Amino acid sequence: MKIFKSYGFWTAFAGAVVLLVNALGELFGFSIESKLIENVILAFAGVLVVLGVVSMNGEKKAEQDEKGENQQQNDDEN
Repeated sequence: MKIFKSYGFWTAFAGAVVLLVNALGELFGFSIESKLIENVILAFAGVLVVLGVVSMNGEKKAEQDEKGENQQQNDDEN
């Protein structure tokens, strides 16, 4: 269930949905603009972010990497 809280999952899922809808559109002879699908998915993702369901772990990882580099520099100086 942790994967559903990942921002990366939702961006990849959005791309997959756009491709799926376009493929189904070609198969059944209808067309939906990709921009419309993207807007709906981004609105849904925005609601998930506001509710705290989805978080961006990239910022935490960047902070941890920075702390690790600072600690390594301190160790090297001693």
